[in-house]
Amino acid sequence: MKMLSLNSNIGGKKFYRLMNLCFELSTHFSFTKRTFHKKDVEYKMFLEDLSPSYIDTRFTPHWFCYYVPETTPLEVQLFTTDNNMKHIVKKHFDNLFQNERMKDGTLGNLKNLPEDMCFFIGDKLLLGTVSHEKICYVYPPTQEIAERFMELGEWEEVECIEEEHICLENR
Repeated sequence: MKMLSLNSNIGGKKFYRLMNLCFELSTHFSFTKRTFHKKDVEYKMFLEDLSPSYIDTRFTPHWFCYYVPETTPLEVQLFTTDNNMKHIVKKHFDNLFQNERMKDGTLGNLKNLPEDMCFFIGDKLLLGTVSHEKICYVYPPTQEIAERFMELGEWEEVECIEEEHICLENR
């Protein structure tokens, strides 16, 4: 099985089209709590805006390409996908790796919001990111879906990394 590996961040109109595609195909999405974040109004409001679709919080030492000691597990929140959630994500982000947009249009540091957005079809990972490492893989279930992703960024087909193709049922 092949997967797609992203070579560079996707921003602007292509990012919004990517979010449309992810929300169209997926049933669930997740964000990981930032290890170091300021507890500010935007962070709190973002999570409150997502709360109607909240399903569960998982504490785990491994979540898509990100490993931490078992003594300090990652905190991952799961949500159901719907159009309202899509609009909330698009309101807060304009690029896949969740960087701040500077006044001159360039990208800066990660936004002070939950990170590492992932999308699932049922319990299987469709698209996973690690924002601070600029990692994104897509596990397209069909060639047609792979082609739809290919139109939206600089992707390359690579051999599947099964241990990163996380499954919600096993977590």
